[in-house]
Amino acid sequence: MCGGCRWDHIRCIKTFNRSFASYKMIQQEYGKNKADQCIIVLTTGRSGSSLVAGLIVKHGVWVAGCRPGNQFNPKGFFENAILKQKMINRFGRDWLGPFPDPHPQWPRQVMALIRSQGYEGGPWLYKCGASYWKVWEPLKPLFIKVWRNEKRILESYERCGFLRAFGPDGTRKIVQRQLAAMKDIPGLNVNVDDLVRGEREQIKSVIKEIGLEYNPQLVEEFIEPNYWHEAN
Repeated sequence: MCGGCRWDHIRCIKTFNRSFASYKMIQQEYGKNKADQCIIVLTTGRSGSSLVAGLIVKHGVWVAGCRPGNQFNPKGFFENAILKQKMINRFGRDWLGPFPDPHPQWPRQVMALIRSQGYEGGPWLYKCGASYWKVWEPLKPLFIKVWRNEKRILESYERCGFLRAFGPDGTRKIVQRQLAAMKDIPGLNVNVDDLVRGEREQIKSVIKEIGLEYNPQLVEEFIEPNYWHEAN
């Protein structure tokens, strides 16, 4: 190996070691206090994740910068729009490509942003597609996986027009990849079809795992089955 190649090789090793050490330090730092836990709601899209995220937020979990509701999500999206754009800028948005891996600077960027938005401690929530699940691992989150019948997800995508550029086959592939990924991700499950039909044990388990008191009246007031089916 020539002298220049050897020094390039040494620099690469040193850079990797620094990045790996930073990654481990971040994992340790963000795993210390469960009271400040990161709650990541994972979704295929059009699966009722806004309903689930809304129920969690209504119980007292912090979120900010959310888009207002529309005809597709009448009670709101419960999705930090600025954080979403930062995530896309950092990791891209390739619906059919490899799922992105963590980046050592990402957790600090996230925490800096949400603190600038008013976060002062306690559990906080972000909602995103399941394809991004690995980028959140350094923050040691509680993953909430939102499930819905695949046929109904695809019908909802068709009605709202999202992913139309991929066509029916492409949209189906995107949805199926994310559903398959969620099966192996550790976390809690909420089936929205069951939730809207009256099942409450899954959302109750989520609220209790976060460390909050479950409020049945709040849940019943927030869920409007007829309107939810019409909108989705």
